[in-house]
Amino acid sequence: MNKSKDYLRKPLIAAMILFVTAGVLVGAREAVRILKPVSPGVHYPANPRELYAAVTQYLNDATVEPRIGRLTAVVAPCSLYSLSGRIAAHDYKLLKPGQYDRVVVLTPSHYATFRGCSVASVQYYRTPLGDVPVDGASIRRLTWCPLFDIRSVVYRQELYQRGERTPLHEVEHGIEVQLPFLQIQLGEFTLVPVVVGTLTDHAGNFDGNGLNLIVKHLKGILGDRTLLVVSTNLTLYGPEYGYVPFRGDVVRELGKLDMELLDLILDRDVSGLLAYTKRTGNNFPGVVPILIMLGVLPPEARGTVLAYDTTARMSPGASSSVSFASVAFFDPQAKPPEEKPVRTLVSPKPQEEPAPPTAEATDAPASP
Repeated sequence: MNKSKDYLRKPLIAAMILFVTAGVLVGAREAVRILKPVSPGVHYPANPRELYAAVTQYLNDATVEPRIGRLTAVVAPCSLYSLSGRIAAHDYKLLKPGQYDRVVVLTPSHYATFRGCSVASVQYYRTPLGDVPVDGASIRRLTWCPLFDIRSVVYRQELYQRGERTPLHEVEHGIEVQLPFLQIQLGEFTLVPVVVGTLTDHAGNFDGNGLNLIVKHLKGILGDRTLLVVSTNLTLYGPEYGYVPFRGDVVRELGKLDMELLDLILDRDVSGLLAYTKRTGNNFPGVVPILIMLGVLPPEARGTVLAYDTTARMSPGASSSVSFASVAFFDPQAKPPEEKPVRTLVSPKPQEEPAPPTAEATDAPASP
């Protein structure tokens, strides 16, 4: 009987091995090692020299007071640099070269809808300033959680045109726009890039258990030399965003709405934040990434708002507005990480241009 079972089992195992091997070989031909940028010339300058100069100017103009303790997490806007670059710079002004070995960036998905979290199956994220290595070991640990998915990157336009595939990482700008600031301020570091989708159950209610599961696994890769960045804008106001809770004195009313939101974030009030979104209807893009951040923060961490603005204030009379804030969380009981000698980014030479793409990139619309 045992011999009979072995006789039946061996062909099955051989077939499975052949199937997996074939899949690996096919995947190798399709594999993309570098996620190409989608934002140069849209969210930030495409020319490396101009990009370096712009980010450096934002950083030089930002003024932040020293804080006690270790910087554990920041919330930074992810809009056009011309609108939000000076706000984001306040977060990154706090960093010094070689201070953090790893950066985890959480961004809401701006172009695709899915449940849980997704990580691009690449080895590098590219910007005009160079390639940032992805921390594969940390990502493998995250995929032990069923709500973390590894997704291949495919630059085959015909698949999207035929509707056979929905672009996700190929068009997402939320992680990419933070990288030039990190490249200039930190120098060398590894990246854990996480695009965050929805967290609702089958009944359409918020899935608290799912949030706790993500938080548990994310905590497993965090440490004293890891910085967490949440890349998100705040309130999206106006007809084009489907959110018009008021029409008069927009700048003032937006300020009240945003300050209530920021207070809840600083208070680390998860239930209050969920109640706020339901009561106000302000389902700002980064609600789930911020909830994840609040769950992984050290118990002693305290937050502060470093900068805030709205496009309604910048362009009075506009029908729509996007709110931006720079928020930093410090653990007062932990020492700041020691600076390590690293290779820092130097200003690109005038003749340097972005590296030519290795495949056709998927077109992506600008998004706030």
